[in-house]
This record gives sequence, structure tokens and C-alpha cells, in this order.
Amino acid sequence: MKKFLFILFLSVAAFEAKAQNLMLVHQKVGNRISVPLESIDSVRFRSRPLPQRVMIFRSDKSVLSLKISNIDSITYSLPPAQLLPEVLSLSPLVLPA
Repeated sequence: MKKFLFILFLSVAAFEAKAQNLMLVHQKVGNRISVPLESIDSVRFRSRPLPQRVMIFRSDKSVLSLKISNIDSITYSLPPAQLLPEVLSLSPLVLPA
């Protein structure tokens, strides 16, 4: 289940990466790790050998390796609202049959 959630997280992170500044990894022990999104090259999950880990590869060739069981949640910081793209939703157009 955790693996699925992290894959889902990566999908969302890749989609919204341009609108955010920091990836915040909250650990169960109370620590918070801040990683600038611009510095992340790729993120991979390693399930074998145990323990399962998330590997964050950074642009400067360093690797941040975290045990998945120690991660409580992952959030993102947002830039000021003026810098975010505008999103409009329109009602669907129903054509006569």
C-alpha cells in the first residue's frame, strides 16, 4: 500500500512540479527535510533489499536515501498566489442530437 501511495505521490509531484518550491518530507520522529524541487533530478523506490527506501537523486549527484517506514507524510510549499497559473473551468457544451 505504501508503495502505491508513493507512486501516486510521484505522479502528482511530476504534474505540479512547476508550481511549487519545496518538497517537505515529514518524518515520524518529528524532523522535517526540505528539498528544493529544482535540485531534484529523479526519485526512485527501492523495495529490495529491505528496508524499503525512497531514493532522491539530486542535480549535484548527491543521493538522499530515506526508509519509507520512517516517513509520515510529504507536502509541498507553494509560491505566492500571484505567481501561480490561473485555472478556469467551463461548463460542458451539450450539442443537440
